[in-house]
Amino acid sequence: EDEEVIEISNVALDKEYKVSGAGDYVETYVGNLTDGIVGEDLSEGKEAIWYALYHNGDRPNNAPDKLGYFIIDLEDTYTLTSARVHMTNMTPWGIVPPEAVTAYVSLDGNAYEEIGSFEGIIADDDFYWVNLENINVKAKYVKIEVKLGGTFAFVSEVEIYGGKGVAGGSTEEPKEDLEALLKEALGTAPA
Repeated sequence: EDEEVIEISNVALDKEYKVSGAGDYVETYVGNLTDGIVGEDLSEGKEAIWYALYHNGDRPNNAPDKLGYFIIDLEDTYTLTSARVHMTNMTPWGIVPPEAVTAYVSLDGNAYEEIGSFEGIIADDDFYWVNLENINVKAKYVKIEVKLGGTFAFVSEVEIYGGKGVAGGSTEEPKEDLEALLKEALGTAPA
């Protein structure tokens, strides 16, 4: 049997990324999103664990039009299997649930294709993961886009799982574009 099954790991761990818009909101909420440290606290001294996406008129915005994103350079091409993003809501502080969290992938860092929306956004003030499962797509760059529900969205970690080879022992080649995904899901390609 020559089929290569990949060993799954967090391929985003310790990778570089860039942020949308004006970049960092304030120097205190610029936590490293790929360092493996998950925030479960917003108290004083914990600010450096969280990254703030911000949309408002009184400071430079890193989420213009309430759309903020992170582009993670995986440094190599991997078959991705799933992804998750750790977030918090604290409505008294203006950190409200995002309207959506969406993933896009690219092989060259220029042309991105949407691969799905994360599930698990909650309305309560709490710490939580949003998840995107069963991806099976090759990528070198991953863009995580957050559509803000208000002034802020707070993220503490982004994890992207995958590896080299074919995902899950599948004999199919990984899907490399949205049209192939739609054709498989709907039985037809979009018009």
